[in-house]
Amino acid sequence: MITILFSNKYFTMSSLFKKYLMALTGIVLIGFVFVHMLGNLQILLGQESINAYAHALQISLCPFSGAHEFSSSPALFCMPSPPSC
Repeated sequence: MITILFSNKYFTMSSLFKKYLMALTGIVLIGFVFVHMLGNLQILLGQESINAYAHALQISLCPFSGAHEFSSSPALFCMPSPPSC
Protein backbone atom coordinates (compact mmCIF):
# COMPACT_ATOMS: atom_id res chain seq x y z
CA MET A 1 0.00 0.00 0.00
CA ILE A 2 2.85 2.39 0.81
CA THR A 3 4.48 1.78 -2.56
CA ILE A 4 1.18 2.56 -4.27
CA LEU A 5 0.96 5.88 -2.41
CA PHE A 6 4.55 6.86 -3.15
CA SER A 7 4.51 5.68 -6.76
CA ASN A 8 1.92 8.28 -7.74
CA LYS A 9 3.94 11.43 -8.36
CA TYR A 10 0.85 13.62 -8.19
CA PHE A 11 0.05 12.43 -4.68
CA THR A 12 3.56 13.02 -3.36
CA MET A 13 3.48 16.55 -4.73
CA SER A 14 0.03 17.34 -3.38
CA SER A 15 -0.65 19.50 -0.36
CA LEU A 16 -2.59 16.62 1.24
CA PHE A 17 0.53 14.42 1.23
CA LYS A 18 2.58 17.26 2.71
CA LYS A 19 0.00 17.68 5.49
CA TYR A 20 0.05 13.96 6.29
CA LEU A 21 3.83 14.00 6.36
CA MET A 22 3.86 17.04 8.63
CA ALA A 23 1.37 15.38 11.00
CA LEU A 24 3.38 12.16 11.12
CA THR A 25 6.59 14.06 11.78
CA GLY A 26 4.92 16.01 14.58
CA ILE A 27 3.61 12.84 16.22
CA VAL A 28 7.06 11.23 16.09
CA LEU A 29 8.75 14.30 17.56
CA ILE A 30 6.17 14.66 20.35
CA GLY A 31 6.66 10.98 21.16
CA PHE A 32 10.43 11.44 21.24
CA VAL A 33 10.17 14.39 23.64
CA PHE A 34 7.65 12.60 25.86
CA VAL A 35 9.77 9.43 26.17
CA HIS A 36 12.88 11.43 27.01
CA MET A 37 10.95 13.53 29.52
CA LEU A 38 9.83 10.36 31.29
CA GLY A 39 13.40 9.07 31.31
CA ASN A 40 14.78 12.30 32.73
CA LEU A 41 12.07 12.50 35.38
CA GLN A 42 13.43 9.28 36.85
CA ILE A 43 16.04 11.39 38.60
CA LEU A 44 13.28 12.26 41.05
CA LEU A 45 12.89 8.58 41.94
CA GLY A 46 16.45 8.28 43.22
CA GLN A 47 19.94 7.29 42.21
CA GLU A 48 19.18 3.61 41.61
CA SER A 49 16.36 4.43 39.20
CA ILE A 50 18.37 6.85 37.08
CA ASN A 51 21.35 4.47 37.05
CA ALA A 52 19.11 1.64 35.84
CA TYR A 53 17.75 3.93 33.11
CA ALA A 54 21.26 4.94 32.06
CA HIS A 55 22.34 1.30 31.95
CA ALA A 56 19.32 0.41 29.81
CA LEU A 57 20.24 3.21 27.39
CA GLN A 58 23.82 1.93 27.20
CA ILE A 59 22.66 -1.56 26.38
CA SER A 60 20.07 -0.51 23.81
CA LEU A 61 22.25 2.06 21.96
CA CYS A 62 25.40 -0.02 21.68
CA PRO A 63 24.46 -1.95 18.49
CA PHE A 64 23.62 1.31 16.70
CA SER A 65 26.89 3.09 17.50
CA GLY A 66 28.87 1.59 14.63
CA ALA A 67 32.08 2.15 16.58
CA HIS A 68 32.97 -1.54 16.54
CA GLU A 69 33.03 -1.51 12.74
CA PHE A 70 35.58 1.30 12.35
CA SER A 71 37.93 0.99 15.29
CA SER A 72 39.07 -1.44 17.92
CA SER A 73 37.97 0.82 20.78
CA PRO A 74 34.28 0.74 21.68
CA ALA A 75 32.14 3.84 21.79
CA LEU A 76 31.83 5.61 25.11
CA PHE A 77 28.32 4.32 25.74
CA CYS A 78 29.27 0.75 24.78
CA MET A 79 31.77 0.41 27.58
CA PRO A 80 30.77 -1.97 30.34
CA SER A 81 29.63 -0.36 33.53
CA PRO A 82 32.11 -0.42 36.44
CA PRO A 83 31.64 -3.11 39.04
CA SER A 84 29.66 -2.09 42.07
CA CYS A 85 31.31 -2.31 45.47
